[in-house]
Amino acid sequence: MTSIKDIAKAAGVSVTTAWETLNGKQKERWPSVAQRNERIRRIAHEMGYLPNAAASAVNRGRFSRIAILHGDQQFQSVLHPALFLPMSELVARYGFQFMHTFLRSEDKAALERGRLPESLQKRFYDGVVVNIQTDVPEHLHRLLEHYRIPAVWLNVDLPYNAIYPDDFQGAAELTRRLIAGGYSRIWYVTYIPTTTPLHYSRIQRLEGYRNAMEKAGLNPVVVECRQNLEQSVAHIEHALSSSPAPDAILTYSTFEIDAFYLALKPEHHLLPRDVKAATFDAAVDPRRPWMIASIPFADVAQITVAKLMAQIDGTLGEFPSIAVPYKLLI
Repeated sequence: MTSIKDIAKAAGVSVTTAWETLNGKQKERWPSVAQRNERIRRIAHEMGYLPNAAASAVNRGRFSRIAILHGDQQFQSVLHPALFLPMSELVARYGFQFMHTFLRSEDKAALERGRLPESLQKRFYDGVVVNIQTDVPEHLHRLLEHYRIPAVWLNVDLPYNAIYPDDFQGAAELTRRLIAGGYSRIWYVTYIPTTTPLHYSRIQRLEGYRNAMEKAGLNPVVVECRQNLEQSVAHIEHALSSSPAPDAILTYSTFEIDAFYLALKPEHHLLPRDVKAATFDAAVDPRRPWMIASIPFADVAQITVAKLMAQIDGTLGEFPSIAVPYKLLI
């Protein structure tokens, strides 16, 4: 088995320098030092070096740990309890447990240079669930493949190795169900975040709604709000004053339903019960008679864990991404 001494000799540096570099103890203030350390890490990887804990785990066959990689930006890595809890239960049945790690903003430069983020360099895990849903680093997918790290991407629309809810299907199904119920003036109400790039679901839900409306020969009406509740109410009030009132609304989330109802004024001649509401949520709230497209958290959890375990076992390589359908709850 490759030792620190072997790596130091191959790199032409002292054993102390090699040890400090591979254990993150070296300060890389100067370009020459950064280049030297990168060469040491590359040589270590090529020689198959593993730290003591990793070597011990290899002798046992695996670490029995799965890393969940999060981003460090607001709304970049949402992980709903209805998804995380069944995932945790499923990996436990395989004898695994989760460890949480983060891709920091400063790691992006390393990715562009072809280096894994520091949190993933020390292989104390058997596979990775990538929970980064917006501002996805373009080099990370390639590097995970290059280093042959089993990885499944969660809740992001990528061509390969991703599991995510089929938001186009969910929005289209909700819209068709409203139309079948006799509603025709159906608005789509959504808020537009200003702090992060758009998540794929914001695009797919809108496209699913438009597709169903246009196929039915109906006119799509989109009302764009803001994340701030007061501004959202003002946007909806303006729409109600300048367009024919809707008989139903489809919204991106429950937030917009609350904003819509708060926007209703006596001059609109509408009560909340006059406008049917449909949205996306984890479950039906019995206090609110809304039509719900149930976010398929349990199915996403089951497929994610099954695919990752197959990759870890070596029975599955790269696979086409899977869009998991919604179920309607009336």
